Amino acid sequence: MNIFDKFKENGGKQIYDPQIMHHFGSGVYARQATLKAGSIINKHAHTYEHLSILASGRVKLLTDKGDIKELVGPCCMVVPANTQHAVEILEDAIWFCIHATEFADVDDLDNVKVGQNV
Repeated sequence: MNIFDKFKENGGKQIYDPQIMHHFGSGVYARQATLKAGSIINKHAHTYEHLSILASGRVKLLTDKGDIKELVGPCCMVVPANTQHAVEILEDAIWFCIHATEFADVDDLDNVKVGQNV
C-alpha cells in the first residue's frame, strides 16, 4: 500500500495536530508544521512553484509523476507548479512550505493559495 492509499484509507484526514505556525514577511509566507513519524501530509498541488524546507527529520516525498525521494533535514527543495505531492513522515520532522504572496490573513491563505486536493 502506497502513501496515497493510506491517506484515502484514513478518509483524507490527519490523525493528530501538526501544530501549524504561520510566519509572514514582505511578500513571503512560511507555513511551519511539526510532523510525527508515521503521519502523512495531504496530497495536494499548487498552481505555482514554491519552496519547501525540511528543517529536521526524515521524510519520503511522493509526486503524481511517480517520483519518490527520501529526504533528510536540513534540506530545501523546489516543488513544481501543478504537481500533486504528498509526504510520508519517516522520523519526527519540522517542515516549512514557503509561498510568494501578498496575503497576510491565514483564512485567505488556506482558501486561496494553499489549495487542497487540486
